[in-house]
Amino acid sequence: MNYQTWFERRPELLEEEIHSFIEQDLNFLLDEQVKKDMRGIVFKGTVDVNGEEVELELIYPSEFPSQRIVIKASERNLFRHQNPFEKNLCVIPHDQYGWDSSMTGAFMVKQAIRLLEDIETGVEAVEKNEVESPEPWSNYLRFENVPLFITEHLPDSLGETGTFTIARYFGHYYENKEQVTFQDYHYVLEGIKQLGEQFELPKTLPFQRWNKPFPLENGLWFHLKEPPNFNIYEPKAVVEELGHMYGESNKDVAQLKSQINKYKFAQLPKNKKGRDQLPPHFAFIFDEENYERNQYRKAFIWGVYDFNTKSIKYSKPHYLTKDEHFKRIPELTSLDSKRVLIAGLGSLGSAVALELGKSGVGSLMLMDKDMLDVGNLVRHTGTIDYVGMRKTKLLEEQILSHYPFAHVEKLDYFIGHDVEVMERIYQKVSEVDLVINLTAEESVIRIFNRLSLELDKPVIHGWISNGAWGGRVLRTIPMQTGCYLCESEQDDITVASSPIEEIYPRGCGFPTFAGASFDIYGIATQTVRMAVDTLLERKLDYDHIIVQNYPYPKVEVFPHKRDKDCPLCGVKAE
Repeated sequence: MNYQTWFERRPELLEEEIHSFIEQDLNFLLDEQVKKDMRGIVFKGTVDVNGEEVELELIYPSEFPSQRIVIKASERNLFRHQNPFEKNLCVIPHDQYGWDSSMTGAFMVKQAIRLLEDIETGVEAVEKNEVESPEPWSNYLRFENVPLFITEHLPDSLGETGTFTIARYFGHYYENKEQVTFQDYHYVLEGIKQLGEQFELPKTLPFQRWNKPFPLENGLWFHLKEPPNFNIYEPKAVVEELGHMYGESNKDVAQLKSQINKYKFAQLPKNKKGRDQLPPHFAFIFDEENYERNQYRKAFIWGVYDFNTKSIKYSKPHYLTKDEHFKRIPELTSLDSKRVLIAGLGSLGSAVALELGKSGVGSLMLMDKDMLDVGNLVRHTGTIDYVGMRKTKLLEEQILSHYPFAHVEKLDYFIGHDVEVMERIYQKVSEVDLVINLTAEESVIRIFNRLSLELDKPVIHGWISNGAWGGRVLRTIPMQTGCYLCESEQDDITVASSPIEEIYPRGCGFPTFAGASFDIYGIATQTVRMAVDTLLERKLDYDHIIVQNYPYPKVEVFPHKRDKDCPLCGVKAE
C-alpha cells in the first residue's frame, strides 16, 4: 500500500473545496497539471481590492485539512504580514489554534482580501486587525546552519557604515578535511567600529574556553534605514542597491564590490601562515521588532559570499544575553543572584546540577572527588567524551554550555576526613543560600545536617532506592522544619526497591545501584523543584517528598515537623 494524499483518500473533500469558491463568488481554478504531475493541489485566481485585480495562489499541504493552506501574492510587496522572499501571506495567527480543520481555501482568500484592503488603508487599519505578535523581518531569511553569537545588544547611535570584528572557532561539524567552508565554524561578534569609535561586546563563557586557532576577521557593516527590500542573496543586487543608497563612489561599497569580483576560491584559501581565510563578508544592520509589538532592536545580519553558488549565504544571529535566557523563564530571573552548593555529582546529582544551571542559578559550587567512569554513562549526564574527567569539571562545562553567565566553583573534596578540607567546606556552606546533598552517604548527611543548624542554612537531601524504583527528597530549614535526625511519621513509609543486588566496582569500592536513567529524572525533577521553591522563598506546606516509580508512578508529599526531643534541634537543644 502506497501513501495517499488528502484528495486521493477523500476526493469528496476536493469537490467541497471547489464548491466553496463558487459559493463565495471567487474565481479560482484548480491547476490540473500540478495535480497530475506532482500529486499536489494548487488553486489560482484573482480578487478585486479597491478596484485593482490581485493574483493569488493557494497551495494545499498533502495532509490538508490537518495542516494550513499557504496563500501567496507574488506580485505584491507588503510592508507587513508577508514573507518578502516567498511572498506567502500571514492571514491567520501562527499559533496552534490559528488554523482549524474546518477552514477552507475560500476562507483564506477572504482573509487575504481583508489584509490587502487594510494594507492600502494604512498602518492603523493593519494593527487593528492583527494579533499582538511581533514580526521580526529577519525571521523570513533563509539561514545557513552556522551560528553567529552576539553577546550584547548593539548601540542605537550608529552611522551609515563601519567595520566589525568576528572571532572564529571550530564548530560542531568541523572535520580535519582539505575542503573547508565557512559552515565548519562557530562565530562570535566581538566588536563594531565607526569613525574611530570602538564598541566591544562582552567576552562571555563558554567562548573563553573554546579553542580559537584563527586571528580575528574584519568585515564591513551597512546601516539601513529599513529592512532590505531587494534580493539580498544575489551579490550583484546587493552591491547595486548599496551603491544607490550610499553612492557608487562610497569606499566601503567599492571595497565590497571589488572583494566579491576578485574572489575565485571554491574552498577557503590559506594565508601565509597556512590558516583558512574567510571569503568576502559583510553585515546589514537595521531596526526590527523584537519580542513585543512596536518594540525594536538593532538586527545584525551577517552575509558571506559563496563562490560555488555565486550567492550570499547568511548566518543566523543568536543573541546570548541574560535577558534572552530569562525570556522563557521570567519567573526564575532572581535565581541569577542565588548561590547553591551541591555535594554528590552522580546519577542524581549531575541531573540536578545541570537543571539548576539551565534554570539560571548564578553561582554553583560543585563538590565531588570522583571521575566519570564508563559504567556511569548509563545514567550520568556526562557522555563518553568526558570519561576520565572529574565530575566537577564535566558539570562545569555542561552548565556553562547552557547558562554561560553562571559562576561555577569546583570542589574536588572527600568530605569529613581532613581538617583543612572541612574548614573550607564550613566556609563554603556559610556563603551559599542553599545546600543540596545527594551523596546518599549517612555520615555526609549527618555532617551537612549539623552544618545547616550551626550556620542557619537550608539543606535538601536526596536518595534513590535500588533499581531507581523510588526515592526521597527531604528539606530541612533550621528552626522552621525538623532536621534530619527528627523522627517523623514518614520514617515508616517504605520506598520501593529492586531485589537486584547492588553493583560493586572492582576492588574495595562503594557499591552502586542498578536502575535506568529515565526513572531517576522524576526524583531529580522533584529535587530541583524543591530547590527552586526554597531559593525563591515560596511557601510550601510540605518538606518531604516520596517518589514511587514501581509498581506504578506515585508522588506523596508531607510536612517535616520538628521533634521536640531531637538532640540537635529539639527544645532541649535550644
